[in-house]
Amino acid sequence: MASKKSALLLAGLAALAYYKYNKMTAEEKEKLSESFKETGKKILDLLPVQLKSIFDKQPVEEMKESQGGR
Repeated sequence: MASKKSALLLAGLAALAYYKYNKMTAEEKEKLSESFKETGKKILDLLPVQLKSIFDKQPVEEMKESQGGR
């Protein structure tokens, strides 16, 4: 029974977040995006070097360019 309540609560929070995001202006969405990027960079800086190398890979397009467009 508790799992049903928590699932319903989670679905309600997701719906509220979706509603709030859709009502934001383009400027507010950009601000939110920048905030997420900054937070992600801070978290990446706190990771140990071994884990950082896993998450700090080049995007696919850059890899193709660096390999001579194979």
